[in-house]
Amino acid sequence: MHPDKVEHLVALWDEYVQKNNVILPSRSVYEGLEGQLPERFTQVPGYPPLIYSKQFIPPADMTTEAK
Repeated sequence: MHPDKVEHLVALWDEYVQKNNVILPSRSVYEGLEGQLPERFTQVPGYPPLIYSKQFIPPADMTTEAK
């Protein structure tokens, strides 16, 4: 919403980190590897993930009539 303000705050944070020798923990073993890892599966609204975009229809014995 305010990219100029965000940029200013990030610059202040970076300055603080350098002045105070802040050591930031690694949040993820994959952090920084976005360009080297394969693409994640896209999520399509209305479909469960990783099912090749086949809509899930439960078997008849797993459904009940709406009340």
